[in-house]
Amino acid sequence: MKTKSLLMIPALLVCATTTVFAQKSIIAGKVMDEHQQAIPGARIRIMQSTNFVTEVQADKDGLYYTQLLPQGGYNFIVQADSKIAKVARVYVKTSDHVKRYYNLMMKGEKLGVEVTERDPFMDTKLSNVAKDDRNRFDFPGGSSGKTLDDDHVRYRIIQANKDSLKK
Repeated sequence: MKTKSLLMIPALLVCATTTVFAQKSIIAGKVMDEHQQAIPGARIRIMQSTNFVTEVQADKDGLYYTQLLPQGGYNFIVQADSKIAKVARVYVKTSDHVKRYYNLMMKGEKLGVEVTERDPFMDTKLSNVAKDDRNRFDFPGGSSGKTLDDDHVRYRIIQANKDSLKK
């Protein structure tokens, strides 16, 4: 009997650890101005009620993300240049396994939040690749100066990823 209870302790620890990690999520998104232009370097402070939780800084494309945070209500405070904008509570839900992104839009001292399933990180990467390809892509046969549509750029990214996996 004593051996069985000792064997159950590691199993209970694994279950408890899985439960704890399953209750957390990353808050991520993009910080933009009223014209939907990225705000690079914006500082995002995340509070839970009046308690400080974390602060992160947006990258050169306005993208940000946090460490794992528990499910619950959070307040965002964004500082960009000399402006500070605040938003009321945003509820972060982790139990349904749906990826959500929290895009923050500053307009003066007001801050809007768009909760979406569309990945701003992938959109930004595709947009940057499309700009690069449109600026310097040479078609086979030597005809350059033509532009690529977004579907062609996506196809090239998928092909490049497949090629890198083969190596």
